[in-house]
Amino acid sequence: MIQEVCECLNYPKLRMQAKNVLRHFGNDATDQLQRYYLVSSGNSETSTAILRILSENDNNANSMFLFSSFVQFPAGEGSGA
Repeated sequence: MIQEVCECLNYPKLRMQAKNVLRHFGNDATDQLQRYYLVSSGNSETSTAILRILSENDNNANSMFLFSSFVQFPAGEGSGA
């Protein structure tokens, strides 16, 4: 069920309700949210919504995931150059 709710984050008219449901699930939604973040990385609005939900659930797994999502490669690394 959590995966289906994550998919609703792609639809602007359903996004707010989906965020509320996912917040209600709390830490139980962490794994699915992290997976869906990677799947939806091309959609900035969905990715931002997921990061916000994860940041509200204060646990170590979320902290590590959030930190890793903000780390950038130094110039020249990771770009295939």
